[in-house]
Amino acid sequence: MRPSTLVSALLAGGARGLSNYQLVGNYSGVDFFSNFQFFSDPDPTAGFVKYVDQDTANSTGLAGIASGDQFKDLPYLGVDYSSLAQAGRPSTRIESQNSFNSSTLWVTDIRHHPGGVCGVWSAYWLVGPNWPWGGEIDLLENINLATTNKYVLHTGANLAVSNISDPTTANSSGMNIRGQFSNLNCSAAAEGNVGCVVEGQDNTFGTEFNANGGGVIALEYLPEAISVWQFARTEIPGDIFDGTPTPSTWRRADAHFVATDGSSLEYYFYSLRMVFNTNICGSWIDKVWQTSECAALAPSCAAYAAKNPAAFKDAYWLIGGVQVYEAVASDMNATAIPAVPAANLTSDLNYRRHVRRSSRGQVW
Repeated sequence: MRPSTLVSALLAGGARGLSNYQLVGNYSGVDFFSNFQFFSDPDPTAGFVKYVDQDTANSTGLAGIASGDQFKDLPYLGVDYSSLAQAGRPSTRIESQNSFNSSTLWVTDIRHHPGGVCGVWSAYWLVGPNWPWGGEIDLLENINLATTNKYVLHTGANLAVSNISDPTTANSSGMNIRGQFSNLNCSAAAEGNVGCVVEGQDNTFGTEFNANGGGVIALEYLPEAISVWQFARTEIPGDIFDGTPTPSTWRRADAHFVATDGSSLEYYFYSLRMVFNTNICGSWIDKVWQTSECAALAPSCAAYAAKNPAAFKDAYWLIGGVQVYEAVASDMNATAIPAVPAANLTSDLNYRRHVRRSSRGQVW
């Protein structure tokens, strides 16, 4: 089956087979934006960015439903690339209305992401209701010209995870992953708020990721573990196309997080919403700009972003769809579990990345 048929295949998949998951939410196509809200407050990371609301995003072409020779009706989220921007470059950030807890599987088809661009900090992630409480799970995130993805957890309470990328630990636990741990402390209160980090393989982010048609990122959140798979376009498991995803049959995960003390992760991660955003500059980029490969372009990220609009033409999301599954009993007649209703949103800027305006999107 061709990758371009992923969304339709997921919708058509009725038989559950050996999968213990049942579809509870489909976020794709022309209805995508009806399930998300736009964020238009100042950026909490002090980015050189002006997040726009629904009406502005639609009227300026920064958000909509796109079609082309190889795709049809895919959600698009972009950055202004036509104007000088002295007070921040217009961009987009959205958050799902529904939230989810443990025993959930997210399957996300990314056709193009805003990676491989100097001055861009893009991320697809999940966040709890009162950051850092409720947690944060970063599924596709990095900056500038990076070519490797970072899979990261942030928590309010102290949480340490086992380094199962270490051969000794991997052998004793029976686990192994494709990525490599670079930090094991998930606490947002730790120095630098680095989080517990698994470094992805080459070309899991940036220009080559886009050139290869993007891929599918799957997150399985169980009380005892959080696992992430990143599949290239040519290696997507057939059960994903069939709408019966069975993670236990997939290749080894790219990232796998378990608490060192064996505690349940439900205490740290709950009421999780999906977020797609494209930040310009911000604290992470500003901290490393002078030593990065982008430093030769301008004395600061803000100076570069203000005067070089055309550089951001490729800083956009093209989303094939997100399918959310929740665990059910293994019998073939299980009833679907309803999605968790959206809770009230907060405008507290201490909540690191939140949203508040609704959007229906625009077909163009």
